[in-house]
Amino acid sequence: MGGGIQILVGKRLVIGVKLDGMKNKRKNIILLIAGIAGLISACLFNPAITLAEVVQEDPAALYQDKNQFFTFSPPQGWIKEEFFEDTSSQARFTSADGKVALAVIASLNEGELNELFADKKIYIKDYQKRFPQGKFSLDWDTLGERQIVKIGFQIPRMIKQEQYFFFDQGVRFDLIYGVKNPADFKKYKQTARDAFMTVKRLGPVKNSKINKDK
Repeated sequence: MGGGIQILVGKRLVIGVKLDGMKNKRKNIILLIAGIAGLISACLFNPAITLAEVVQEDPAALYQDKNQFFTFSPPQGWIKEEFFEDTSSQARFTSADGKVALAVIASLNEGELNELFADKKIYIKDYQKRFPQGKFSLDWDTLGERQIVKIGFQIPRMIKQEQYFFFDQGVRFDLIYGVKNPADFKKYKQTARDAFMTVKRLGPVKNSKINKDK
């Protein structure tokens, strides 16, 4: 299996963070470990390629998760890996040169952005204490027409990510953009944001148990 933002739990591949049935602290630790493990071990055997600067909604390239929570148009030619549970879908797309990774995580959750923002304040303070040389930020932002919570996450020589959070019709979305080399972050940030703006909720799932853990 190629490198990227990934972590093995038993025999299962968890992309980004496993959301269902976990406490906040446990979820955050898995997210951190997943990002570090993937960014350090990203495969560099393929020759460098030029990444698409504009993500087009090509129906032939449209991704739909097996839980039918969302559709997503990744940059053309990126490598896909996915993991599913009854209440969550996780998909990671990595550039062919291993430099950039995008993760889309969707979990049944009827949360609220103001509460999530307050939770993330605690999350940021925790990592500021653990990694005093790191750079962490928490802001309100927009992604297309959506209001989102945005986190900047950087630990020198280990990881650089930007994370976006929002709720849509009973589903919480965690969108994660990460690079292996921090010097590439600005170069591919717009590509990441353009791709994330193609995320579309497919509609509420009937007769499903909503996970209210955050």
